[in-house]
Amino acid sequence: MLRGLCTVLLLLAAFAADAADRKHSTDRLIVRLADWAEADRAQPMAVERARSLSVVARTRLEPMRRMSGGAHVVRLNHDMALADVEAMAARLMSDPAVVHAEPDRRKFPMLAPSDPRNEKSSVSSPKTRSSPAFQMRA
Repeated sequence: MLRGLCTVLLLLAAFAADAADRKHSTDRLIVRLADWAEADRAQPMAVERARSLSVVARTRLEPMRRMSGGAHVVRLNHDMALADVEAMAARLMSDPAVVHAEPDRRKFPMLAPSDPRNEKSSVSSPKTRSSPAFQMRA
């Protein structure tokens, strides 16, 4: 029993440490190209364009998908610290074909709500919490 509890606690600590590391790293960039730099704005980034940007970025960039606003998500060849990816984005913005570049930061849910009025909301009131819909069942 004690051994199982220790194992669970170690796993939770490892997941928490991994999540903390991922907050400060990424393996993706968001790149918006100038209108004249794209042949077909409805298609993902061309392989030739990704190759030319890889030279400027000094690492391999692999096109992943096009975003709804027209920017592209590109994957780096490995997970990198945010400071390094920000420097890479600055190098990319020196290319005249690049209008904007930034790290694709990972977002994580907060452990506690940031709404100061949360305690007064109907969802967290004692009456609601005692309702069958909010009770845990085994």
